[in-house]
Amino acid sequence: KETGHQFAGALGMRRPNISDVIYSKDDLPLQSGTVIKPANGAGGRGVYLIHTENYIVDMKRSKRLESIEKLRKSMQIDLDTNWVSVDEWVFEELIYEKQEEKIPGRDLKFYCFYGKVPLVLEIIRYPEIRYCWWTGEGEQIITGKYNDQLFNGEGFTKNQLEMVQKISREIPAPFSRIDYIKSESDLVFGEFTAKPGNYDEFDEATDQWLGD
Repeated sequence: KETGHQFAGALGMRRPNISDVIYSKDDLPLQSGTVIKPANGAGGRGVYLIHTENYIVDMKRSKRLESIEKLRKSMQIDLDTNWVSVDEWVFEELIYEKQEEKIPGRDLKFYCFYGKVPLVLEIIRYPEIRYCWWTGEGEQIITGKYNDQLFNGEGFTKNQLEMVQKISREIPAPFSRIDYIKSESDLVFGEFTAKPGNYDEFDEATDQWLGD
């Protein structure tokens, strides 16, 4: 992830401020307006939004925590259950879609193949997780994946798509998902994902939207 952020910076992408130190659970600074993440994690496990010290959101469980003490206990449960495999954590700036209302930025995940973007996934995660699939042309579709958790998303602009296509052409690999967070003004880089979570759920049935 650190290498990805450095690469994104070299390409001039806006990035959230992120800690350059890896901490243990007990040493990790816990500050308002930050996101807590495992140093090497996936699937949203172990990710917490700290709006204030008594308004903390466990993103994976879609649960509100009312104190720093409860946050540390939840992080220990993540470790005990192997949701988070190693006691190594980082924090980064919390990007808001609507800061006054404490609404965090939604995810926009662009599936990229050497500058081509056939598929985009939009996600809101709180108060409950919801998904919206798009083609690169901006058409809402049903892929067969997450069918019971769909919503009508807001999508992306032509300029945003062109930016992603340009970045994708700079990546020396046939595939990379480029993940962004939607802020109040624009998209903020999240991470490059070489192997999307639950990628095995893409199969012949879920690919039918591609047609011939």
